[in-house]
Amino acid sequence: MRSTVPLMEAAMRCARSKMGSDPVAAITADYFIQHIEEELHHDEWLLEDMLASGIEHSAVLSRIPPASIASLVGSQYYWVQHAHPVALFGYLFVLEGNPPSVQQLRAIQTRHGLPVAAFRTLIEHAETDLDHSEGLKRVLDQMPLQEQHSVLIALSAFQTIDKLSCVFEELLERHDDSDAVVIAPGTTQPRIAPLIDESGTRVQQ
Repeated sequence: MRSTVPLMEAAMRCARSKMGSDPVAAITADYFIQHIEEELHHDEWLLEDMLASGIEHSAVLSRIPPASIASLVGSQYYWVQHAHPVALFGYLFVLEGNPPSVQQLRAIQTRHGLPVAAFRTLIEHAETDLDHSEGLKRVLDQMPLQEQHSVLIALSAFQTIDKLSCVFEELLERHDDSDAVVIAPGTTQPRIAPLIDESGTRVQQ
């Protein structure tokens, strides 16, 4: 989430440099100008939610992002700069096209004893991402896409799916049932499992 706005800003700048002779780039630039405003500060919201769940600020921001995340995001920068900024639509379509429902999030929150405040950002996106996805479809329908544009969007989408799968597989490998967040009897504070660094070593919070 921290990379979303910088990615769109890079795509907007690239699209604006092409828009005089490229109608697809012109529509792309207009879309990102609007969508950047819609996504501003969401990474800050998420960090606040993580703090509400008991995770320390330094434990989040001091960690080096794993290679799977760098590959997921970095490939988008490459296609934006060296192919066409419309590539980022494939990335956004995957990330916003199938959010968890509010009911699913509430069930997770209840099952693991997490505070409601920890789910503010996720619930907000559960309610808005489907609208964003529909808006994205409408913009794509307006574009005079050529074959290379469609291929690039599809390539970006499948790359996003593949790299997200790697991210979730890594998370599953690093955590087991004993790491679940629970409310200890007689307390109101959740017990948060320790973070695990890149080598698999547990890090004290």
